[in-house]
Amino acid sequence: MAANTHVSAEQLAADIAAGVIDTVVVAFADHQGRLVGKRTDGQFYLDVVADEGTENCDYLIACDLDNTPIPGFRWASYDQGYGDMRGVVDPSTIRYLPWLEATAVVLVDLHDVDTDEPVAVSPRRILQTQVEAAAELGFTAKIGSELSSGRKWLTGPKVQGTAEELQAIERELDALEHGRL
Repeated sequence: MAANTHVSAEQLAADIAAGVIDTVVVAFADHQGRLVGKRTDGQFYLDVVADEGTENCDYLIACDLDNTPIPGFRWASYDQGYGDMRGVVDPSTIRYLPWLEATAVVLVDLHDVDTDEPVAVSPRRILQTQVEAAAELGFTAKIGSELSSGRKWLTGPKVQGTAEELQAIERELDALEHGRL
């Protein structure tokens, strides 16, 4: 079985049919970086989840480390009622989990169930938005995430501008680094 390498959707389907894979974890990162979501039977994944996705409560991205709901969010709260999000499978993220027998994992992008718009506050969408913003400025984001270091490295055209413009870029990078964007 592959060790942390991408597996095509076709290969996953073949391995489910052959009984090599019987479980697919369909997951997204919460605001603490933990994978949350659903564990599905392999055949159910192929029959339903691969095309239709999953429904997940927005409560899952409105909790602290102890899974206690944090009050005051505009997009999810006990007062307004928790809603659903649809997890749209990203087949480019399919991997087999060598530490869990016969198990694959796939990441999903979260979408509003009513509008089908991406959930802007989901961690994966926040990262995608930042990568898109960097690309619009001519940069390619290259991230090596670790808890002890937060500076993100950007490669691209030589940064030019007034001192104020460069300071604004530095403030944005600092805000991104400290989760304030």
